[in-house]
Amino acid sequence: MADAPDDAIDRLYGLALDEFIPARDALAKELRDSGRRGEGAAIKKLAKPTVAAWAVNQAVRSQPRAARDLWKAGDALAAAQDSVMERLEKSGVQGACGPKLNKKEKPDYWYAKAEKDGTLAPQRKLANEKPKGETVDYDTLIKSWPATPPKRAEAK
Repeated sequence: MADAPDDAIDRLYGLALDEFIPARDALAKELRDSGRRGEGAAIKKLAKPTVAAWAVNQAVRSQPRAARDLWKAGDALAAAQDSVMERLEKSGVQGACGPKLNKKEKPDYWYAKAEKDGTLAPQRKLANEKPKGETVDYDTLIKSWPATPPKRAEAK
């Protein structure tokens, strides 16, 4: 089973929840025993998914079409909610407590604003949303983190 870590990780998260820890530990040992100590250590650190995360993962894996439909329904619900909020804002029936919506902008506007303000979200989609994993030495990783956390934009 000591194949590419990305494929192995994908398989781990596809297992039954009670099989995750024993399979993870066995894979980590197999990788370490085959001389791939860094990969084995990284696999050993993988957290067991919560029941909710596991259930969503299983549903998406077993019912991809239904998952896409669910995402579309979520998008439709969000659009409907935006419409209600917009009508509430325009009507002014809630006075100062009513919603204050941002004007509609293209995603590039929000990406640029986040970059300018130094905030973390929203982020542009990565060119490769599932990059090949890489093992990084712990000390190197710690040194790569900024000394101070990113600034948050102040509420206006």
